[in-house]
Amino acid sequence: CMACVTALASWGAALVLAVILCLLGEKRWRAAAWAAAGAAVVAVPWLARNYIVSGVFLSHAAELAEPWRKSSALAGLSARVVRNSAYYGPELFWRTMFRWPEGPGMALLKWLTVLLGLAAVGAGLREWGLRGWRKLLAVYLLVYAALHLELHLQSGRYVFTALPMVVPLLLLGAAAADRRLGLKGKGVLGMCAVSLALSLAPVFHVVRTSLWGRTPINTPAQKTLAWIRENSSPLDLFAADLDGRLYLLADRQTVRLPKVRDPQAFRSWLLSAGVDYVLVEPTDYFMTTVSGLSAHDPIPLARLKGFLAGDPIRLMFQDREEGTEIYQVR
Repeated sequence: CMACVTALASWGAALVLAVILCLLGEKRWRAAAWAAAGAAVVAVPWLARNYIVSGVFLSHAAELAEPWRKSSALAGLSARVVRNSAYYGPELFWRTMFRWPEGPGMALLKWLTVLLGLAAVGAGLREWGLRGWRKLLAVYLLVYAALHLELHLQSGRYVFTALPMVVPLLLLGAAAADRRLGLKGKGVLGMCAVSLALSLAPVFHVVRTSLWGRTPINTPAQKTLAWIRENSSPLDLFAADLDGRLYLLADRQTVRLPKVRDPQAFRSWLLSAGVDYVLVEPTDYFMTTVSGLSAHDPIPLARLKGFLAGDPIRLMFQDREEGTEIYQVR
C-alpha cells in the first residue's frame, strides 16, 4: 500500500518516508528494511516506466533536486524556506481557514492568525501524543512540511493535502485551550463559527462566478480554438506556454515559449524556430517558483506582449472574455 501511494503525489512519498523513519527511530531495523523493500518492489517498475517515458524517475524528486544543480544551492536554501514559509503560513491559516478581508492594517491580523494557528496545531500534537504509532502523524507532518518548504515550486494545492491532519490537530489544540480557560466548549464553537462566517463571502463569490460569471480563468477558449482551426494550416507552427495542451486541443504543432528577457533574443528565436503564430493566454493558474526563473514559470504577460509589439509581428485575434491573443510572426 505504501508503495502505491508514491505514484499519487508528493504526500505519498512523504508517508512512505515517515513510516520508515518511525521504524528506524524505534530501532526496528528489520521492519524498516522490510517496509523499504516492500515499497521498492511496487515502486521500482513505476519509477522505471517514468524514466523511460520522461527521462526522470520521479517528478517530485526531480523538482526537489533542481535548485541543487546550481553552485549557489546551499545559499538559496534559506531563501526558499523563508519565502515558502511566508507563502504557506497565510495560505493555510488565513486564506483557507480564517479568510479575514484584505484592507489597511489587516496584515497584522493575518500574521497573528498564522501564529495562533501554529500554536494550536502544536498544542494539538501534544494532546495527540507522540508515543507508539501516534508519533507517525508528527513525523509525517514534519517530513511533508520540510519537503515543501525546500521545494522551489509554490502552489495552494499542496495545502489541501495537509488539511485532513492539520484541522483535527487545530481542533484538539483549541479544545485544550478551551478547557484551561474554562470556556466549556464555547471557544471551539466560536472559532468554528468565525471560520465559517469568514468563508461565506469568498465561497459565494466563487459559486456566483462559476455559475454566471465569465472570466479568462473559467471561460473555455472555444472561440480561440475555433479561430485557430479556421484560419491556420496544420503545417503552421505555434508557440505557447502550454504547448502540449494547444497541440491536443487544436491539432497544431506547438513549441514552448522560451524563458528569455531580451526582446531581440525572443524575436530571433521565433524566426530561427520557424514559428508562425504565438498564443498569449492567462497564466494566473500556473504553478510558479519562488524565484520566477525556473522552466516551470511562464513569461510574464506584460513582458511577452512587449516582445510581440511592432513589425513584422501582427495581432490577428483577440478575445477579452477568454483572455487570449494570437499574433502572426510571418
